This record gives sequence, structure tokens and C-alpha cells, in this order.
Amino acid sequence: MSTEKWILKLSCDFSSLNHLKNAIIAFSEDFNNKKASEEVHRISLDYSNDKYSRKIGAFVPEKWQKEIRSDDDYTRLNSGKCVFIQRFDISVKNVSSKKVKIAKNKKATMLMITPKELINNPEILDYSIVLHH
Repeated sequence: MSTEKWILKLSCDFSSLNHLKNAIIAFSEDFNNKKASEEVHRISLDYSNDKYSRKIGAFVPEKWQKEIRSDDDYTRLNSGKCVFIQRFDISVKNVSSKKVKIAKNKKATMLMITPKELINNPEILDYSIVLHH
């Protein structure tokens, strides 16, 4: 199987952040074919006072980082893209990360990084979004 071109699209609609967290944990278990690590269970998703906060950098455990860095194709990870888009029913006021862009219609955010950035700094996935209410 060629690993030169991978496209992974995960799209979900959920009724609660707890359901989303459980879906991320289940995805990790399916992807790895084993029970999710303690790090993955520490994922945090919260919405209160018009602020959505996420801490999902733990989804990329240290063990994965070490394995990927030792792979012969590690340097090729600079040529790929990881795109994370979140859509909302109400307008986005601001985001805590300069890497996260707000859509022109103010109803979505996008984080676009390379796989290498994600492996070297998984905390890049941890940010907050303040919504207008």
C-alpha cells in the first residue's frame, strides 16, 4: 500500500461535547486496534460562557511522536497538510491561536498545519474560540 497520498476526512455532527470526546476516543481505538491510551482519555472539550475550549494535543501521544520521528519518511511530512475546520451556528468573536483563521462569514474556523508541525507540537490543537451570543 502506498503511503504517498493519504486523505483522511473525519466529519461529525454531535449533540454534546461528551459525545464528541467519546467519538474521538473510539476513533483512536479503531485506528490503533487497541484500547485508547491514558493520554487520549485526557482530551478536554468544554463550552461555557460563550467560549469553546479544547485540549486535544494529547491525541498525539509521545509514543507516536517518537515512532514517526524515527521513520525514514519523517522529513516528507513538511509537504503534507492537516486541515481542521469547525463550523458554528453563531458567529465567532475571536480565537486564542494566531494559527487559527476565522471564516469571512464568521461561522467557522480553520487551522491548517503540516503533519510535521502536528507531530512536533501537538499542543497546536489546543485553543479556545469565543462566540457571539
